Amino acid sequence: MLTISAGASTANLSIRSIYVVVNTNLAGCGGGIAWTTLEYIFTRKFSIVGFCSGIIAGLVGITPAAGFVPVYTSALIGVLTACCCFFTTKYKYLISIDEGLDIWALHGVGGVVGDILTGFFAATWVPALDGVSGDTYAGGWWEHNWKQVGYQLAAATTCAAWSFVVSCILLFIINKIPGMHLRVKEEDEIRGLDAKYFDDTWDDHHDADFHGFRTHEGVPTVETPRSGQSSTEQQVTSTKQE
Repeated sequence: MLTISAGASTANLSIRSIYVVVNTNLAGCGGGIAWTTLEYIFTRKFSIVGFCSGIIAGLVGITPAAGFVPVYTSALIGVLTACCCFFTTKYKYLISIDEGLDIWALHGVGGVVGDILTGFFAATWVPALDGVSGDTYAGGWWEHNWKQVGYQLAAATTCAAWSFVVSCILLFIINKIPGMHLRVKEEDEIRGLDAKYFDDTWDDHHDADFHGFRTHEGVPTVETPRSGQSSTEQQVTSTKQE
């Protein structure tokens, strides 16, 4: 992320490059703290996954802004982006969307929020730190350029529309190719695609379930499969019954 932001947004080594690196770090920190705080408020628990999700949200939010905003606004951008992404991950349950990795919540919503916040906090003097931009950029609301947020929103909408249409076309084509269907069997989905395709799972709890283990008062136990049924098949059956 630092390489992308610092190199791609400035194309040279300058004070502006340093601003980009510092902005990126501060936004990630702000996002991680904000997400963890919200998670504790709503669940009274902390989680490493939540902290990492907040960091990602902050990094996504600062990506369009890193080379245009002062360092004292970057942490705020990370916080605001993480808050929006956090509540988006909760909203998906209300509309029954199956989005296990929260890609849309973190990268979609986070990108749009970061794009809009760039229009708020952009400053003319930050791009000028690269020694070549001069006064090319008009800044944002921070410097009374009231149109910039509208430009940012229009750009975000255009990018979203383009990505949606092209993605639908590509997915339609992929779905028609033999052996590359988008949907999986219901049993494979319940069992977990990691277990089906990689013989692995994403945490110890799922790993224990995959191999037929259960816990009773903290002690691992092994369920004996019924006659003619493997432990994995029994797990799928019991999951369906639940």
